[in-house]
Amino acid sequence: MERIQVLIITEDLNLKDELWDALRGNELTHVLTAGEARERIEQGQFGAVMLDWGVSRDPAQDIKLLSAKGTEPPVVAVVGEGAMDFASAAITAGAFDYILKPLETPRVLATTLKAVEAGGLLRQVLLLKPRIIGMGESLPELAALKELARQDVPVMIRGEPGTGVDLVARALHFNGLRRDGPFVSVDCAALPPNLLESELFGFEKGAVAGALIRKTGHTELAEGGTLFLQGIGTLSLHSQQRLSRALIDRELELGPDSSVTWNSRLIASSELNVEELIKSRMFREDLHRILSEVTVLLPPLRERKEDIPMLVNLYLETYRRMHKRGPIVFSETILKRLSENPWPGNLRELQKTIERYVIAGAMPQTTQIPSIEEVTGIQPVRNHAKVPPKPNPLKEASRVAEREAIIKTLKECGGNKRMAARTLRISYKTLFNKLHQFNITTKKEYE
Repeated sequence: MERIQVLIITEDLNLKDELWDALRGNELTHVLTAGEARERIEQGQFGAVMLDWGVSRDPAQDIKLLSAKGTEPPVVAVVGEGAMDFASAAITAGAFDYILKPLETPRVLATTLKAVEAGGLLRQVLLLKPRIIGMGESLPELAALKELARQDVPVMIRGEPGTGVDLVARALHFNGLRRDGPFVSVDCAALPPNLLESELFGFEKGAVAGALIRKTGHTELAEGGTLFLQGIGTLSLHSQQRLSRALIDRELELGPDSSVTWNSRLIASSELNVEELIKSRMFREDLHRILSEVTVLLPPLRERKEDIPMLVNLYLETYRRMHKRGPIVFSETILKRLSENPWPGNLRELQKTIERYVIAGAMPQTTQIPSIEEVTGIQPVRNHAKVPPKPNPLKEASRVAEREAIIKTLKECGGNKRMAARTLRISYKTLFNKLHQFNITTKKEYE
């Protein structure tokens, strides 16, 4: 497991030693006050901050100081035994999570790792260059994402395949207040329309034909957590109505006379133009209003070519470490060529391309610029034109022999097509079709 950097803030040296033991094997830094911690955060890259809530004079103010820019690592509060009021106050002040005394090593380690992973997800999302509509425009991107994660409002994510839609959804869930609840992802476009509604909402026993037992739908499975609906534009109007009602009434209908309380956050995505679907009466306007209260837009890679060299070098280092390879450096000419590629698969395609290079241990020559086809291993379709297949020599020879046989027989029969058909042992209609197939349209060819 990769070592993580943790900053510990406490005046209690016994607590410091306990945390040191629980997080042994990682890079730990200890300071006495939040002011000192602020200075260290400005200088270093920490994955998480541990704050002793009981010793600090104004712990809520300390958390605000540690999170002033919104780009700082997540804070985990350490509170006294049974002090749930303090734990609640820590979360309200902006702490990612809390740990109760006396410390339990598994709990300390699990909570710290969860904080580091959640913060890492947000930093990965920053590479996607998201544009958040419905949040304060003055907030930095990371701060806006943190704030959005902590809110419980529905979110719509718009982006092409490969732009990182699923990464944004996971980052919002695992940095939100429902992170301990389930994260249920449903790809609406992958399910047949006749099964989608029952898979999504479930049903009571006897509610539909053949329903011998009660079926729990994905919406109910997401209780207390997050429901992520990919490709929501493919939902039927009836399913959209049920979903809209669940969001408004916070109740989930299971049958004509049966419903349960629904307490989940909804995150949706769509590759389709929802506004056009509304115009064509294929998407409900009321559901769109609810979902688009906050929208995250992810630009395709072709619209941010200036970022490609930075992303290439980042993925080179990432996959080099993952696959235990030596350094691989691309020249400026190679980076320029990669930047010129349209990357229809967006970030996902770029990542896989760089990973293939790393696994193969390939080092492009600076004196010879490879084509995009050589770099990616994918042959692009140019201008959407179909390339005619090469003729099969055997089939072509057979075709020539068949044409000559028909012409020879017609000559022997004096041009009488019915007699020629009987001689060739085929029907008159078949002969007629073959004359057109082989372009034998004039009597000159067989007289």
